[in-house]
Amino acid sequence: MYFDLYHFSFGNRSLWQLINGTGVLRPKELVSRELTRNGKKILDGLSFYKKPVMVAGEQLKGKKLSKLHKDLVQKISQFLGVEELQSWELFSSFLSNDYRGSQKNLQHILNNERHTQALVYKIRDYYFTERLYLLQCVKVVINFWQDDDHPYKDELEQFMRRLTTDGNIMEKILDQFKGCIKEQLPTWETNGTMMTERQAHVWAHQNLLEQCELLEILVIFLKDLEINTDQAINLVEMFKRHGFGRHQKYKHILEDPAEPFIKRIGHLEMLILLEALDLEMVHGCTHLGSFDGHCILKDPSSFKRLDEVIQTLGSDPSHGPLLLSWVAIRMVYPTVTDNSLTRKMGNSALALRVFDVLYEILNTEPFSSKTSFVSSVAHYIVYNMLVNLLSAFDEGSLGGEREIKVLYANICKLLKQEFVAEDFWNKGLEEGLGCVFHSSRLKFPLDFGSLVRLSTSLACSGMDSARKIVEFWRKLPCYTEFLDRNSVSDINQTKDPLIWQLARNKIPYPGGSFKIDAGTLGQCLPMAGKRDDSESPIIQWDVEYNGWELLLCEIEMLLQQISLGAGTYNNNGYCVSLGTGTYNNLQQISLGAGMVSPMQVSRVTLIVEMVGAVLGAYPKAMEELDQVIECLYQLIHRFASFNPPPLDLMTSCIQCLTSVAKKHPTKVWHNMKQTGMVPYLTENVDNLAEVLRYLHICLPSNHCYQLHSNHSSCNQLHSNHSCYKQLHSNHSCCNQLHSNHSCYKQLHSNHSCCN
Repeated sequence: MYFDLYHFSFGNRSLWQLINGTGVLRPKELVSRELTRNGKKILDGLSFYKKPVMVAGEQLKGKKLSKLHKDLVQKISQFLGVEELQSWELFSSFLSNDYRGSQKNLQHILNNERHTQALVYKIRDYYFTERLYLLQCVKVVINFWQDDDHPYKDELEQFMRRLTTDGNIMEKILDQFKGCIKEQLPTWETNGTMMTERQAHVWAHQNLLEQCELLEILVIFLKDLEINTDQAINLVEMFKRHGFGRHQKYKHILEDPAEPFIKRIGHLEMLILLEALDLEMVHGCTHLGSFDGHCILKDPSSFKRLDEVIQTLGSDPSHGPLLLSWVAIRMVYPTVTDNSLTRKMGNSALALRVFDVLYEILNTEPFSSKTSFVSSVAHYIVYNMLVNLLSAFDEGSLGGEREIKVLYANICKLLKQEFVAEDFWNKGLEEGLGCVFHSSRLKFPLDFGSLVRLSTSLACSGMDSARKIVEFWRKLPCYTEFLDRNSVSDINQTKDPLIWQLARNKIPYPGGSFKIDAGTLGQCLPMAGKRDDSESPIIQWDVEYNGWELLLCEIEMLLQQISLGAGTYNNNGYCVSLGTGTYNNLQQISLGAGMVSPMQVSRVTLIVEMVGAVLGAYPKAMEELDQVIECLYQLIHRFASFNPPPLDLMTSCIQCLTSVAKKHPTKVWHNMKQTGMVPYLTENVDNLAEVLRYLHICLPSNHCYQLHSNHSSCNQLHSNHSCYKQLHSNHSCCNQLHSNHSCYKQLHSNHSCCN
């Protein structure tokens, strides 16, 4: 009877592995046949599994089952809430694909009530997994039917066309989602005595997972689909009733581990609504001056209906992105006359910390993944939202200093995506995110971090973008600073009270090569920047200069500070008086016999991160940035003896040199030995076992001391990892380093212990 039960059902997991196109590739004919055979199941999704509607045992009359097997199937049916015929097929599939015992073991299990209950729980786990794999199959089809690189692209495309012909996929997905959110929590009264409180928690977790999967499918599917006004309004109202994930029917049993899934549901529902607005088309219509090409906004009455629905939002942080996107649309829509309502909606979005919500989305799974298709779509949606927003508003009107800081953090995150960077360069600096980049360029180096961080993100996106960043920094158009950084004798006022002229050469970095020639004109900007709770004018010198020279001077200034100091570094966020003026809002303190500024350390860290990003994506820039690279060895050498050292800076230096080592391994290894950062041998040995037996001949490096004294620091572990990665890079490239291999193994062993 055991072998008669083998139904050899092609399980959903096996189907997903077949059509996914990863691993072992199967004949295309087999893929096409299995897609056709399972077409209805894929189209129906979770609706494929039916609830019991007949009297217990009625559907099994036609099956030749023993009493033990029949009782088991009925228990499965009651416990899972699945009709008996499908429960029998599920049991058969479980035996075929997941059961690892023998026929004798199965009989022994079925004869013992306690063992039978454990078996039912295993079948429940298998069933839940199969439901998720079925949704994954749907996701594969929707993901890759237009992907020319997928090995089964033709088969998936043909299958997708059949699906769209046989039924409305979006309605099917929405019906499944509605079914999920309407499901009642199972109890022992409805699902039998096996449904304990613990098992109810398992069911609730599964239900949340299925909601997430269905919403991810919708996010992917809607990227190529236009929806009408009624559908958009229905989505808004449905997600509002759902509380953007908060109004679960079983929320009274949910615990802290469920919070990430609830947040993900809210984020996905918000992304779906943003996608339904087709923000990319909104931007195009704004340029054309007509909304006739937009599926919803082409009709003023449709705009009014949707406007009335969106006005009811504003009570939950998840509403923020939709409100702010709608505000941007209202600003450019021709029939809108009530600007006070637009301002009210915008203020509500800012009060809900809309940019924090976007930042949370971009930095949590699955949206932060580098390989997830959902992540790419989410980044694209947020990017289009910010493009519309920054095209309609000046960045200064989007909140206070904190909000602008988070906005810049979101932009930096987006610009790391290759397709975003490509669109950024195509649009130029006159619209969208380009306006922010241009604004940062005009405020540099007064606002030092913004331009450097944006440049780092662009360099991370790919080789072409990194090359453009190198070219961009060769020619910066102006030098911006506080006016009081100049003494009265250094500048002359012209006939225009807002225009000043340098009376002598300006050297912002003492001892540096960077200078601004006498006679250069500067415009005193009307806006004021706050310093020490007082307002100070800002002047913008009209001079074109090489930004790489300025960045090199920043590094040299830090090296000069170290040489004047006594090996002391304050890590408490204070700063000191340097050069011709003082840095704003930072307490001045003297450290030891000299001064090392945490602000300068922070600046140089940002510079090194940008250089590392450029070299990682565009190695040809090494020659041009050779002077900067040489300074990195000095930074490592001088800071390695500090206790504690600036770990972020050390990590960035090592990561940057790792990129250099891929092209010049011998040179990097030689220079790194001079820094004292890595261990080294004091004599040549023929037997590597001696290195392990007499470790005293291997002099401990500064890095070893740091590892010993700071082993509990997470940042230190990050620094260790970067160091080992660089050692491995050098070791892989240089055969002459075999004599040090055992030392590396010991370092790696220490690192593993710390982890």
